[in-house]
Amino acid sequence: MSVERSDSRYIRSLARGLEMLKIVSQHGPITLSEAAEISGLPYPTVARMLTTLHMEKYIDRQDTTKRYNVTALVRSLAHGFQDENRLVEVARPHLVELTQEVHWPALVATPLADQMVMRDSTHTLTSRTLHHYYPGFTVPMIDSAVGQAWLAFCSSEARQQRLETIEAEADEELTHMIEIAKKDIKFGEIRQAGYAVRERNTFSAPAGKNSVIAAPIFRDDVPIGALALVYFASTHSLREAIDLYADTVMETARKIGNELTAVTDQGLPKSQGQP
Repeated sequence: MSVERSDSRYIRSLARGLEMLKIVSQHGPITLSEAAEISGLPYPTVARMLTTLHMEKYIDRQDTTKRYNVTALVRSLAHGFQDENRLVEVARPHLVELTQEVHWPALVATPLADQMVMRDSTHTLTSRTLHHYYPGFTVPMIDSAVGQAWLAFCSSEARQQRLETIEAEADEELTHMIEIAKKDIKFGEIRQAGYAVRERNTFSAPAGKNSVIAAPIFRDDVPIGALALVYFASTHSLREAIDLYADTVMETARKIGNELTAVTDQGLPKSQGQP
């Protein structure tokens, strides 16, 4: 069931509260001022939200630093949502091995609406990172290497559905990107190469400092997510990075996919890459 924000059933305060919980999860430990700055909401509104989440025990407040972080209770929200557990379990040793080999952080992400959600990463295992990203961090599907890698290889019906979802709330710049995507030229190039790239991400921290190479992860010939390698844009030109890392990224994604396909009990549903 799809509900537009103008629908009378849409509860704005609940949506804001969930967004605040997401902000604390992704950026915590975080101060009230930082949460207000990131959310763009008034300070008093954010204070009430954080107080409520704290009283309901979804976040905790450190007395000494006055910073908020999520509690273990947040994990209970994911109880019964097991789709990505097997992916993380299978991918983790491969991510670690890849980072040990090339010294850059690697991650896996899966699609969710118009975003790609990071499920696991090795940012904490290397000094070659400008920011530590944790599970739950999201990037725009249409404008990220992981998103483009997944979109390029999913079925045409699934791709069309996702593009329509993104287009529903797209600004002028994003609408232009969607129109290009609908022509399938870029996705055709990604399918031919086997990987997607994104130079100088504007949505990573700090903006414009990282570039990414990503390859799709398949289970039973269905793309269920993507593997990405993140490197400093100042270290390699795009061509150099492709020559150095693209084959390794694709091979690692293939190994993860093969292991997922071999799992016959408790796996990821095929529907993520199908309409």
